[in-house]
Amino acid sequence: MMAARQALLHPSPLWGGVARVSAPGWGLLERNAMPHSAITRQTRGRARTLRKEPTDAERKLWYLLRSFKPLGLHFRRQAPVGIYIVDFAWHAGKLAVELDGSQHITARKAYDDKRTQWLESEGYRVLRFWNNNVLKSPASVAEAILSAARDSGAMSKDPTPNPSPQGGGEHAGARGEESDS
Repeated sequence: MMAARQALLHPSPLWGGVARVSAPGWGLLERNAMPHSAITRQTRGRARTLRKEPTDAERKLWYLLRSFKPLGLHFRRQAPVGIYIVDFAWHAGKLAVELDGSQHITARKAYDDKRTQWLESEGYRVLRFWNNNVLKSPASVAEAILSAARDSGAMSKDPTPNPSPQGGGEHAGARGEESDS
């Protein structure tokens, strides 16, 4: 009984426990989400390797996508989705962003089409950009991604209401005004 209680209090395997099925990253994150265990070790290992060796365009786009986090957009780099690895994925909004180089014009066209079709069947919207577009006009690429995120409906329109419901801000005395007390 004590071990079972310990496992619930400490889901870490170090404490002999296991995470609850609903915990982030363990099991189903949301309705129609891919189970974490559906990703093979080989796919995970390949994704890890790709994250360690980003292209210049991937590095630049990752810098931009990280700036979207305060808006509620949490992108993952080289994210496994099923048997595929997506360059960037926002799982909550089912948005996949792919960067393509010149090899994608002919040699990988059929493979890319098959991948896109499968991702769309899983509910993802796939955006594709050329590496040159990311390197030469990153602002337009960022705007296209934000627009797609807004269209998905999963992004909140105004993440920080004005004024903040917690109040906050400066005290009357700090602004140079006299307080009523």
